[in-house]
Amino acid sequence: SQRIELPGVPKTASGNTGAGSIELGIRPEYVRLGRDGMAVKVSKVEDVGRHKVVRASLEGREIAAVIGEDDTVPADPKVSFDPAGINIYADSWRVEMGA
Repeated sequence: SQRIELPGVPKTASGNTGAGSIELGIRPEYVRLGRDGMAVKVSKVEDVGRHKVVRASLEGREIAAVIGEDDTVPADPKVSFDPAGINIYADSWRVEMGA
């Protein structure tokens, strides 16, 4: 139910954007945790040295964000995604992003 800005238009092998299953994949280092964006529920914060891994739930989907070791988790945490780190998968296959 959220709107996420993509770095382009995903293209399936058939040349259109219609596919049986579409998934968004993003690495934790491209997830921005702060006071703006989509509300999440934090379940765990793992201190792994120079950074922390924040485990959270976004509308029932498990996500992870990497933050600096001195960064704090806001009381009302929200996430946004860096479009450069977004990958789209159609039927489990990564698809290219057009302009």
